[in-house]
Amino acid sequence: MSTYADKNKSELETLITSIDSAITQILNGAQSYQIGSRQLTRANLPTLLDMRSKAVKQLLEMTGGNHGLVTFEPQPDPDPKYNFT
Repeated sequence: MSTYADKNKSELETLITSIDSAITQILNGAQSYQIGSRQLTRANLPTLLDMRSKAVKQLLEMTGGNHGLVTFEPQPDPDPKYNFT
């Protein structure tokens, strides 16, 4: 059974958009930050990619196909200083 089986189409689309936003923030350097003595660490990229994959799979199962939904596989950056894997 899918992790997101209890979500409807709109909820899944919103979830995917939120995950995409979190992925973008991480890719832009917002993985973790510190203000004074407090530190915040966001979810790691592999976890977010897994969550997105599961949500997209559930949405595709629900809608019966791709219907224009774009999926992606992250590619390593050609500049090694940006490869976090």
